[in-house]
Amino acid sequence: MEHGLFGTDAMLSSSYAEVDWAVTSLGAPASWSPTLRSTVRLMLSSRFPMTLLWGLDYTLLYNEAYVELIGDKHPQALGAPAERVFAEAWEFIGPRLDLARHDRTSTFIEDALVPLERAGFLEECYFTFSYSPVLSPDGEVEGVIDIAAETTSHVVTERRLSLLSRLGALLRGVDRMEDVPTRSVLLLRSALADLGGVDLHPASGAVPRDDALPAGPRSPVLGGDPVVEDHDGRTVVWLPLQLGTSVDLPVGEPRTSPSPARTATDASSDRPLLVVAPNPMLPLDEDHLDFLRLVAATIGQALDRAESLTLERQVAGAERAMSETLQRSLLGEPSAPSGYQVATRYAPAIETAQVGGDWHDAFTLPGGQLVVVVGDVTGHDRHAAAAMAQMRNLLRGIAYAADGDPDPAAVLTALDGALHGLEVGTFASAILAVLEPDPRGGSTMSWTNAGHPPPFVVDADGVRLLHGEPELLLGVEPSSPRTVSRVRLAPGSTVVLYTDGLVERRGRSLDEGLDRMADDLRGRVDLGPHEMADHLLAAAPPGAGDDTALVCVRVH
Repeated sequence: MEHGLFGTDAMLSSSYAEVDWAVTSLGAPASWSPTLRSTVRLMLSSRFPMTLLWGLDYTLLYNEAYVELIGDKHPQALGAPAERVFAEAWEFIGPRLDLARHDRTSTFIEDALVPLERAGFLEECYFTFSYSPVLSPDGEVEGVIDIAAETTSHVVTERRLSLLSRLGALLRGVDRMEDVPTRSVLLLRSALADLGGVDLHPASGAVPRDDALPAGPRSPVLGGDPVVEDHDGRTVVWLPLQLGTSVDLPVGEPRTSPSPARTATDASSDRPLLVVAPNPMLPLDEDHLDFLRLVAATIGQALDRAESLTLERQVAGAERAMSETLQRSLLGEPSAPSGYQVATRYAPAIETAQVGGDWHDAFTLPGGQLVVVVGDVTGHDRHAAAAMAQMRNLLRGIAYAADGDPDPAAVLTALDGALHGLEVGTFASAILAVLEPDPRGGSTMSWTNAGHPPPFVVDADGVRLLHGEPELLLGVEPSSPRTVSRVRLAPGSTVVLYTDGLVERRGRSLDEGLDRMADDLRGRVDLGPHEMADHLLAAAPPGAGDDTALVCVRVH
């Protein structure tokens, strides 16, 4: 045998020397063909994984870099027939070797799944490789050369990242805590390549339990680390879905365990545990455990978000209810003299839970006149609510003091002067109307408009929008003159006064809102004031950015 034929690596040279080549189909090295000898030298000098599969039984020869790819199969694989060495994958390997030998066709395959027993179990392995025929000088195929690179880590990492991405996208829009575990389990159960079994403990009622997995862990699951147990020869991993888990760990990077803000015992006891039976064809190494940690952390973060949204909704609902109660207490109940029926409504904006500056009022003067007012103080906070309450009370006092001549313009002018003198420091729109019986029947309504949407009248003739003279807001210029408009209301008429929350919507003009409200009122003359008020609120399109105050007055 030529000196140095089997390379300079002492360990691999020793392995070659221990093989009794004479009993193999290749025979003693001294009898090897020049093609085999030169190809062996080429292969052994390469630092890239290479193997030769020589002769009719594809006897194996390989270099040092190839040893890592076949693991425990070395050194027994050296000089052995390939079918015996790779029996578990021969259905995949054999036909491709035959193609190279018989058809002289080279094969190149990327990321091929070739399951191998190389570490004591059948392992999911992926390779990019090329089979090429090796020809003698006279053109005969003597063997096949295999140049290979293992891509298992790349393929598995890409697959796991894809699953984590899909899981994150699935849970991103989930805002109910009870939906998070259910949706997670349904997705994870479809990922059989990495997760042989998935369940929750305690089980989610919306997802059938995986009876192949244990009902509970034998050991307590504490902190952020998983618990790995053996159940009847099957590995099972338990992971807490923790509160406040922070994870920014890419799969495949050096392991840094997620850092829980609180431990499972004090924060996750009321949450389910994720139980996973990993794919038995993949080693349960630190990369694998880190992937499972990321799965659990993704679900835990979704639970955090859903829990926060639930709490926010509860707080917002409580604040909205409290604000609405406070607002209604500030507004009080309307009163009306004989001959009139009054219905008032207040609806807070959907987008806010704060008290606001919208108000309505209806009260009777000593002379029997009915005073109706709807107004809207600028702003939407406690200051606006306080200013609204001041205006409402001032207006009542001024109107009551002017009993002999309850002129709407004079009342609003006096109110404007009081606001200026008392330094209330705010602006407001308002409509003030005074209704009194008409000797001819029905009523006469006089009103003045301080920059407010005009009122509607619904009667037997249809729906009318009362376009009076819209004048300056209250608080702008107290000396600005104000005018009075008048209209006769037939028996059975209904007057509707409202704030802009009923008619204004983003992206639509005020005229569009008024036209829509007129359509909502058309044909409703027979409705009582309470039914009409409820109908208007129900018919209003969603998306109100402001509160709504509404008064409907029916003339009998």
